[in-house]
Amino acid sequence: MKKLLFLLCALPCMLQAQKFDAKNTYVLIVGVLKWKDSQCLHPFSDVNRKDWELKDQLVKMGVPVGNITSLTDEKADLASIQKGFETLSAKCTGNSTFIFYYAGHGIKKEHEYYFANYDIECERCKKTGFGLSYLSTDLLSMNKAGTIMLWADCCYSGALLAQGEKIKEAGRNCIVFSSATASNTSTGNWTFTQTLLDCFRNEKINDDGKDGKITTKDIRLALENAMKYREHQMGGYYSSFTSEYEFVSGATKTVITMPSKGSYASGSYAYGKYEGNWKPVRIIAPVGNKYLARFYFYSDYKDVELGVDELKPIYFTKHNVNDKVDVTWEGQKYASTILKAVNDFYYIKYDGYDDSYNEWVMYDRIYTGKETSAKIEENGKWYPGQIMEEKNGKYFIRYSG
Repeated sequence: MKKLLFLLCALPCMLQAQKFDAKNTYVLIVGVLKWKDSQCLHPFSDVNRKDWELKDQLVKMGVPVGNITSLTDEKADLASIQKGFETLSAKCTGNSTFIFYYAGHGIKKEHEYYFANYDIECERCKKTGFGLSYLSTDLLSMNKAGTIMLWADCCYSGALLAQGEKIKEAGRNCIVFSSATASNTSTGNWTFTQTLLDCFRNEKINDDGKDGKITTKDIRLALENAMKYREHQMGGYYSSFTSEYEFVSGATKTVITMPSKGSYASGSYAYGKYEGNWKPVRIIAPVGNKYLARFYFYSDYKDVELGVDELKPIYFTKHNVNDKVDVTWEGQKYASTILKAVNDFYYIKYDGYDDSYNEWVMYDRIYTGKETSAKIEENGKWYPGQIMEEKNGKYFIRYSG
């Protein structure tokens, strides 16, 4: 009888259309850029904060203002966050979608994960912090939403994927987007949230399917590339849906034009010259014999036209599983072993440390011991660096510092 009741309860959420129903969506946004314990948790600038923009964008997408609770900084204490969950959960039914978004500091302590509420005490996280296990226990017990979405822009945010799997096991649908893995810290920039906003605003360059729709696949790829090329960071994704979930529709379909050899496709990443320095840039579109390219900053971006001589492709050195390497962490090198290799990321184990310290890194933190010192000339100036790889008479170099 208990199994039969479970199936009957789970049926409404499994039959739910795989498309964003804005009118029946409830959202809790928690953005913390400063904390009561400022000695333990450094603050972030609130210039052009993207958590506020996310609220505005969801309203533009049709989510009723009354369905959104936004808690920022001092208002995001633990009691208020829990109250926010309770109030919104009381409104949810089996046909509802519930979204929880967090931006701030993520904390990993004693194999537990916390999103830092304003009044958290770093030495007493278990007693004073928002533990992520709340999402697959307390939240599920009081929230009947058929679909639960978890989005986070913070360190260790990939710990949400485990919560998403538990939510699925409880008979609900779940979609998770995270800026980092469960083992990694995250950038101090708004890269993750800015990319979500770009997708929800239906920018053509994020429509990977070229069908006028923005789906989970489009968002996953946009986030994956943004975090990889702009931050050298691996993000996280989980979906219980068996096919793509549609967030936005109605955009003008994009005509696919294959780029000629040596050119840059719209939506791709490269290095571009900005004020004399090479920085990651996203190609928006060709403009005559130039490219409209987008440079991103902490919480803003700037579109600039660049000639082909002001662009160069992004390249990553390759490593192999089981390679013995040194990996930098907070400026120090540690002997490590590469356990996995995925999409130019390497999952490493620090030799002599338990697996809780394992993490995903890119080439810029890896040293093989085969690097050779060099001086590199650019525009008449010489810079110290290292040769990391030689191929076909060309050298891949890393500038010191």
